[in-house]
Amino acid sequence: MSHKRSWLKRTLIWAGPIITILLLVLAGFLYWVLTTTAGARWALVTAVRPLGGSVLEVSGSVWDGLRLGRLTLPLDQAHIRSSNIYLEVDWKRLLERHLQVNEIYVGCLQVHVAEQSDKKDNNEPFSMPSIPITASIDKLTLGGLQIAQSHNW
Repeated sequence: MSHKRSWLKRTLIWAGPIITILLLVLAGFLYWVLTTTAGARWALVTAVRPLGGSVLEVSGSVWDGLRLGRLTLPLDQAHIRSSNIYLEVDWKRLLERHLQVNEIYVGCLQVHVAEQSDKKDNNEPFSMPSIPITASIDKLTLGGLQIAQSHNW
């Protein structure tokens, strides 16, 4: 029995500090992503690159308000381009299970929807899935909107 305790004690002596260091590194990384322009730029570029998209002219931070000069997302069913984007969220309200978006501003939003060759007859109405939080937007501004149907990209 004492052999098992000494093995457990030895493991905890080595694993405890390693786990603590890993948690501190993760917390520092999360802080960097949320509070710095470089971190926000890295997170956005990393998120849209696998989709074939791009993000240009990032300024601000996720925590205090984020500005994007241009965002491009070429998706399967639509190609989205937007410019002059600003997003400000009160992240502290998430502790109350409420997403409080203070402001969303998009200077110009262009959506090119792909023409669908085979139309599916789906008589089921769309139903929004339930989410465990509430959400509200105080100010939503859209400077310009262009929607077009494209035959090819």
